[in-house]
Amino acid sequence: SVTVARCLQRYVVHRGAEIASGDQARIASFQILEAIGDIAVSELTIPVQQRLIASLRARGQSNGTVSRVLSVLRAALNRARYQGELTHAPHVIDVPKVTKKKRAATLKELAAFFDAIEDEHLARYLCLSLGTAARPAAILELTRDRCYVDGRYFEMNPIGRLQTKKYRPMIRMAECLVPMVEAVHFGPMVTKNDKPLKAIRSVWNRTRDRAGLPKDFTPYIIRHTVATWLRSRRVPFEEIEQFLGHRRNSTTEDYIHVDPTIQQNAAVAIDRLIEEIGRVATRPISRFPTACVTTAYQASTPRDLNRWKVVGATGIEPVTPTMST
Repeated sequence: SVTVARCLQRYVVHRGAEIASGDQARIASFQILEAIGDIAVSELTIPVQQRLIASLRARGQSNGTVSRVLSVLRAALNRARYQGELTHAPHVIDVPKVTKKKRAATLKELAAFFDAIEDEHLARYLCLSLGTAARPAAILELTRDRCYVDGRYFEMNPIGRLQTKKYRPMIRMAECLVPMVEAVHFGPMVTKNDKPLKAIRSVWNRTRDRAGLPKDFTPYIIRHTVATWLRSRRVPFEEIEQFLGHRRNSTTEDYIHVDPTIQQNAAVAIDRLIEEIGRVATRPISRFPTACVTTAYQASTPRDLNRWKVVGATGIEPVTPTMST
């Protein structure tokens, strides 16, 4: 009879190289076999699956992680059925996932976090996170050769990586990020001691605690914060979807490098967001050499303040020839 181990092995070999989550599939396969052993597929009963779930939870894994492991098991069995290796794939149960209500960080929280940063690589990460609204993995995998200063855009998806449901789009580069991008000449945009990072969570949590911020101030809060900010600045909804990768648009992919109007509203709003954070922060947000951003607020000195005009309670803009000085 066909074993669970055989189904998992063939799934990883034949599908692992084709999907972006291939490494996670291999890890999940190991955890499954460690918990239930090399049993026959016919022995994969509900009690056995419940034993697998209990084993994963005993490791401290969340329901979301447990659900992803079970999805690998389910996919491996379904593949075996489609390939004719099984006549029937047993039902694989799932666990309830807690839906956490997303919230946006306040300007005060963002400024406090900036003030508490002591690590240059975290400052660079945060600036890129605010500037791209990308997920943590996409930012940590972003390399300098995919940051096009001349065309003012980021190509978030590495060459050769297959797109997944978590689509990585091309994103217009906000002007305030240009100095930071130019400060990095090659390799990953976020490094520590010239080495790439696989995770940002530990330094993030230390900084968050130092700033006295709540536990829900995680790296993922930035993405929702940027989305909320873009909406509040009346950026068109379709443009926000493109910026976040929720809408795949061939026009964006084909012409963003030659058409500066694509996602321009979003880029201007990002400039204003970082400007407002700098206005609230008590320490310069560009105090690190390779994490420098420029904003109208920071650029203004007593000598050139007459170049800027107040436009309401939340921003300033350059004085144009048609404006009264």
